[in-house]
Amino acid sequence: MTSGRRTGQLHLNRVSGSDTVYFVTCCTHWRISRLLEPEIAAAIHTSVRQSDAIRDTATFAFTIMPDHCHWVFRLGARLSLGRIVARFKADTRKVLAPRRAEWQRDFYEHRLLHGEQPEDYAFYVFLNPYRAGLIRPDEAWPHWWSAMPEALRFVSLLNPNGSPQTEWIGEAVPPSVRHGE
Repeated sequence: MTSGRRTGQLHLNRVSGSDTVYFVTCCTHWRISRLLEPEIAAAIHTSVRQSDAIRDTATFAFTIMPDHCHWVFRLGARLSLGRIVARFKADTRKVLAPRRAEWQRDFYEHRLLHGEQPEDYAFYVFLNPYRAGLIRPDEAWPHWWSAMPEALRFVSLLNPNGSPQTEWIGEAVPPSVRHGE
């Protein structure tokens, strides 16, 4: 028996609901590390911000890593989750192709369930480049963005330059949630 890709199974239990919060990860094919190149990163940020501007999404947190992106957002009423990600990939495909990079066919998504907080996922997304060792803890990661930082309690606890508290790097939940602030 030959083992093959089972990406079709990603769609089996996918539920797309407006006003639902999703945590989405999109990876480059073969995990090629080109996403931090300035033109590519700019196109990716533009696509996410445009999606928010037309109210198809409301982004809690978004970050670009060398070979993948994490996006935590509330889905709007107009498009399905699959259409949002398809548009994002289409918007950015033209800057990836000349650099011999492309998106993987599918994506990972997690629909936040009752009791799960966008804050927890946003915190993970924010800390991802620090935990991966891509940047020093005292520096601000330039590829992180939130359309609604006021909805994230941990943002008010960042250092003045936008960097995290050093002790957060190993934490699983935001300090504001952990301490009930």
